[in-house]
Amino acid sequence: MAKRKWRIIGIGIMAASLMLTSLVSARSGHWRSGRGGPGFFLHHVLRQLDLSDTQQANIAALRAEHREKTSVLRNDLKAVRMEIVDQLLGEADITKDDFMEQQADLSQLRSALFEERLALGLAIRAELTPAQRAEAATLIEEFRARWTEKRAKWGR
Repeated sequence: MAKRKWRIIGIGIMAASLMLTSLVSARSGHWRSGRGGPGFFLHHVLRQLDLSDTQQANIAALRAEHREKTSVLRNDLKAVRMEIVDQLLGEADITKDDFMEQQADLSQLRSALFEERLALGLAIRAELTPAQRAEAATLIEEFRARWTEKRAKWGR
């Protein structure tokens, strides 16, 4: 009986840690991406570029289209993660091999999300003039320099 109790506790801890990891990585403001995720940084840079009204409208439309396309992918990603949690909490004995199908699904969905994000980035880039792209590059280099300085202070 005690062995079963420890097994259930262990599975519970594993499931909790997996759910926590999933929740953290699914947040729009994931710790690696800063305040509002990668889109926030791009938005911050674009705000400083003095875009025309036409450019702003076109970029807003591109973002809306991107949100629609990626919402299905993000929901599918969440569903696969929940399948994994359900298996971890189930009564059946499981091994690493039992998760190979979900791993393949996760990889495919992450790849599709990357492709959509890249397509958005390229479409936004096409909206910018060469001077705006150069200014954006300068802003990003300034940000990287500040970030490197902060990391050095933190000892990383």
